[in-house]
Amino acid sequence: MPITIECVRSTSVDGIINGVEVQGFINDFSSQTKNQIALVSVSMALDIVILAIPDLGTTTIAQTLCSCSFLLGVGCIFTGTMVQHFCERM
Repeated sequence: MPITIECVRSTSVDGIINGVEVQGFINDFSSQTKNQIALVSVSMALDIVILAIPDLGTTTIAQTLCSCSFLLGVGCIFTGTMVQHFCERM
């Protein structure tokens, strides 16, 4: 289930945070992050293949798109790892 604003708002009622709902929210968010990291890893592998095979990504546009996708993937993995680290500490 995707995380929505309503899911975040349901964790607090009158300024009092419900610990059970917060833990469920964190667990759901952590599992979604793990799935996204897996998808990004596959996407990064495809970017590397496109850039590594001669004559496949020879246009400037293809190289730029693959490079940007690769850098965004690195950022996503870094952010996901940090989120999982903070979720474990809670």
